[in-house]
Amino acid sequence: MTLIFALMAAIAPIQAGTPEWMMVGLTDNGADGISVIFVDRASISQTPDEASATISLIKGENEIRPRMQFDCKGSRFRLVSAGMPDGIESSLLGWKTLGSEPSGMRTALQYACSGGTLDLGFDPYKGPSPMPFYKLFIALRAESGKKPSR
Repeated sequence: MTLIFALMAAIAPIQAGTPEWMMVGLTDNGADGISVIFVDRASISQTPDEASATISLIKGENEIRPRMQFDCKGSRFRLVSAGMPDGIESSLLGWKTLGSEPSGMRTALQYACSGGTLDLGFDPYKGPSPMPFYKLFIALRAESGKKPSR
């Protein structure tokens, strides 16, 4: 019985911090495949003017998880930390201003700046990685022959 309580105590903190991945953007690159942006709702931290969150960028079998900072008033974002190749990481170190057109990064900013309360019409995927959701989404899309609406 003591072992069960010890295991439950060890697992409880992991469950409490389980990422909650919300899909905020999708780009169909034709023959190059689909890339998807997720925001981890559980990772969002806010001040009145800024928010930061861990995002997941997935294309095919590749996933990167940068920590992004969002300027909620100025519609800007920047990379805080990531394990990305030097060329990509260094190009994102400064603030980047979002255009007025809809984009996955604009939705990520809106979602993070809302503290994860922005209603996107579905619940987040809970798990250590959004990769299983991504793979199912791509399989269902291929099966239906329809383009996704997000």
